[in-house]
Order: sequence, then structure tokens, then C-alpha cells
Amino acid sequence: MIRDYVRRNIRKCEASTLDIIASMPRSTLIPHCGTSLAWDECVILDMPITRTNSDALKTLATVFHGPPKEELTFPKVESVGADPKRRQSESSFARLLTALFYSKKPNMFSDMVSHIETIAMKENALAALALVRALITSSWSPEPVPGVELGGDATSARLTSFPKSGADVILDPSISGGVLPLLLKPATTFSNLVGGLGDAENAAYQVAMAKFDVLKALGQKLEEDGGRQDVLAMVRRRVGEGPWGVSGGVGSRIGTLEL
Repeated sequence: MIRDYVRRNIRKCEASTLDIIASMPRSTLIPHCGTSLAWDECVILDMPITRTNSDALKTLATVFHGPPKEELTFPKVESVGADPKRRQSESSFARLLTALFYSKKPNMFSDMVSHIETIAMKENALAALALVRALITSSWSPEPVPGVELGGDATSARLTSFPKSGADVILDPSISGGVLPLLLKPATTFSNLVGGLGDAENAAYQVAMAKFDVLKALGQKLEEDGGRQDVLAMVRRRVGEGPWGVSGGVGSRIGTLEL
């Protein structure tokens, strides 16, 4: 069975196994037991987040984001295999899988921050930023998972109370911790790197640009959703300052930000 093969090999984070996970319907990543789900048997729970690699982080980004949003076209053209019920299921399971992964690995966001800040491991830093962006732009559905009954157990209660959107997860310091302050923090400059030349300089530049793009994506999401004007104002100010910020004052504003 495909799920059994994935569970045996997922800890190795091999590309072939990760490709299978990314292509599987999200509803199949957690075994069904009638109308309930076997939480602890979810295959992605064995995926490492602390000692990991960029392919694993990108796979989590794909799973947690949810199905791609439908493009608006005129006249309306039905795509092959477009199924509103399946999209609903995939969108609901994307949120459920994120909540489940976080409940089992509450250090996931501190690990992501660590990856982003470790510029020497550039590929992991960029992949962790891609994961943050996937959450911000996620296509989650707040509706209940179709055909699944969440019981009265502790796991179900935690999953039910999880934020309804990925952007809300990033804005909730009790969940995502230092992710938002990190995005608002000016990028590491070349002068702060040992040597400041060659590969280190190039890595710092790439990570800085990627982090700045994620910050802009957050600002766009906040503008689309409305609300949280305090955070939106902070994001707009930082975007206006550019990736490297301006000298003085920025750090103190981030430190006193109340979410």
C-alpha cells in the first residue's frame, strides 16, 4: 500500500517519497476509521522539521497551502477534473493537517525561524520562507471536513480551535512565535557576515529578497482580508523601508509590537 511505503521511508526525506506525498490527495494522508480519523497514523507526522532538508520543507509547504486557487476567466471554462466537493475537502484537510502537525510538533515555527536565520544553509532558509509564504497565502476552508466527525477527544478539540486561515496562524504569537517579528526585522547585511564576500554575500542577498517578498505577500493578504490595521501599518512601513531597513529605530519598533 502506498501509505505504508511512505511511512517506512518518510524519515529519510528522499525525493521520490516526498514527491509521492505532494501528489497524494490530502484526505488520504490520515487513515479513516469510519467517520473518524486515526490522527497518530498521519504519514506526514514522521517528517522531520528540526533536522531536515529543503525538499521536506517544500513538501510541507505544498501540503499545508491547500489546492491552488481557481483562476477567474471569462467566459468561464470548466477545467478537467474540477470538482467543488474535492476542492472543499482538500482545502479543509490542508488546515487540518497543518493543525495536526503543529499539535504533534509544537516547535515547528521556532525551527522554521532557525532555518531562516541560518544563512549558511541557504537552501533550507529559502525553503522555510517558502513554507511561511504558503501558509500566508493558503487556500484553507473554515468549513468542517466533509464526511468526518471530530470527536470530543483532546486532539479534536485542539484542531477545531485552530485559526481559520494560514495568515491568522502567522499573526498569532502563541502559535507562530517569532515568525512575524523575523519578517519585520531588516535583513542581515553583508557587513554582519564573516568575510562578507563571495558565497556568503550571495546567500545573504537571496534570503533577504525572499524574506522581503514574503513580507509583501503578508501585506497583500492583510489588505485583501481587511482588519488588523495595526499590523498592516507596520508591514507597509517596513516594505517602504526596503529589505535592509533604515538605520536606527526599526529594531525598537519590532520589539514593542503588540499583537
